[in-house]
Amino acid sequence: MCREVSIAPAAWAELGAESGEGYGLRVFLRHYCVHLAGADPAGGLPAYLADAQAARGFNGDIARHMERWQSDLDGGADVAGLGTRIARKTLLAVAGLVSVRDATWSTDRRACARRWGELEQGDGSKF
Repeated sequence: MCREVSIAPAAWAELGAESGEGYGLRVFLRHYCVHLAGADPAGGLPAYLADAQAARGFNGDIARHMERWQSDLDGGADVAGLGTRIARKTLLAVAGLVSVRDATWSTDRRACARRWGELEQGDGSKF
């Protein structure tokens, strides 16, 4: 079953970067991408844990996104379209948190939002 097929640009230098985003890109390539042809760029990558470093690598840029969203809103952007972008990024961040909490990998936004609701019942002291 396939929920989505996407193409996103990334440079080899980004993949090898010793930054949070570089780490996140390596994790994404290893655990979320399906190789279709040629030499597998994830072939030499280790299995990564679903940990806080990976979650930051995926969504550590959310503050920059927030600044862009605010700028777009101030500039008269379509509110519905902007809301969709915000929701999509926020739900991916939640998926990262759930992945860390449950030590698994998931991008299923609906299931992760449901799971986050289960985890956040009470005072939030689980985190």
